[in-house]
Amino acid sequence: FQKLEAGKFEIQSKRVNLVPLVYTCGEYFATTRKHKGIGFQTLLGDHPLTEAHVRDFEVTVSGEVDAFEKIIFNFLSNALKFTPSGGHIALCLHAYTDRVRIEIRDTGPGISPTAQAKLFEVFSQVDETTTRAYEGTGLGLALTKTLAEAMDGQVGVDSTVGQGSTFYAEFNKLMPEKPALDLLLIDDDPDTRKMVQALMRRSDSIESVQSVSTANEVRMVLKERSVRC
Repeated sequence: FQKLEAGKFEIQSKRVNLVPLVYTCGEYFATTRKHKGIGFQTLLGDHPLTEAHVRDFEVTVSGEVDAFEKIIFNFLSNALKFTPSGGHIALCLHAYTDRVRIEIRDTGPGISPTAQAKLFEVFSQVDETTTRAYEGTGLGLALTKTLAEAMDGQVGVDSTVGQGSTFYAEFNKLMPEKPALDLLLIDDDPDTRKMVQALMRRSDSIESVQSVSTANEVRMVLKERSVRC
């Protein structure tokens, strides 16, 4: 946290598919919450997140896996602290047109509007009780806010006293990567195209070749493929 605040730590951003990441975080957490007798679900939208989703779905953002893990587990840790036995926690991944939202919902005591207003500040505490049974460093939620903002995201909380809380982090959604094409060959002579394609198939460095004859065909290919040459 000190390194982030001092500008000495930089997020090494890359494309991250949040579906397998959220699924894995849910699998780890599912074993942790059992000793408190708390129900738990990992959801993609409104449906249980399954291994089939991990294979077939992609919800991609720009950021760092370690930073996303810190945000998710910090929210889950707080939910575990304050959700009583017999309660329920849900880890949810929502994909919208331009945004992606990670939510952790709990059936804990909720947080007052006054506390919500300063919750992500340094040294603020989630525990509003007089006993402060779960008093921590007051840096966890401030860290989640700093990490999310470093990845062009934002964090927040929706809560009603007596009805539980929803902590969330939102990020910009990336479009799926276009399939790669090593070489796009443009020539209006079909014999030339066939000859060059035959030569290119002998190359060890070129795996995919496509040939077209007009500028309009070029534009169509460029919409669908990422072309190296």
